[in-house]
Amino acid sequence: ATAFLADPLARVIDLDNKTVIPQIYKNVRAVGSLRYAAERFDNKWVLYTESGKQITNFDIDSIGSFKKDYAIIRVGDFRGLIDRNGAMKIAPRNEELGINRDGTVSVREPATWLFLNGDNKLSKKISADSVGEIAKNLLGIKTSGLIQLTDYDLKPIGNTKISTLGKFSNGKAAFTVNDKYGVIGNDGKVIIEPKYSALKFD
Repeated sequence: ATAFLADPLARVIDLDNKTVIPQIYKNVRAVGSLRYAAERFDNKWVLYTESGKQITNFDIDSIGSFKKDYAIIRVGDFRGLIDRNGAMKIAPRNEELGINRDGTVSVREPATWLFLNGDNKLSKKISADSVGEIAKNLLGIKTSGLIQLTDYDLKPIGNTKISTLGKFSNGKAAFTVNDKYGVIGNDGKVIIEPKYSALKFD
């Protein structure tokens, strides 16, 4: 049997007060029988056994709870599947992924958008839910419900992933992240951090 301690750092100990998972993590949580997910201070997650052995060695942005001996992981904007030994069973290339009661897995692959030049030849290709022009030399690429600003060459503008985005006016637009409002410029720089429940600007 094990227990959690938060000191301020998170660790896992057994009932004999012996450390199972060391106190070097931001957060530790159980994700199923005899499995623990530990969050590093760079917000990446690793998977541990009940004996304190780390069994994943690649960056994971989130780990779900195990179901039918499998867990859904997220890497960037995409979902994949690992087993209880930390082995990758489905690579994180999918928009959505679900584990069904009968043990089967439902997958939704990302849509593919093609960009053609004036001669109707393929110039670029991208996987996304939607692609739209939102200002001059500014595209909004929506993937897994989040919007990334890019230029016409699909190079990211800024590093903020946006939940919703208003219309640009004088180079500025209101946007939300997790239902909080802020203001962003058409250069991708956040002008007002998204921490307000409502926002209005001229």
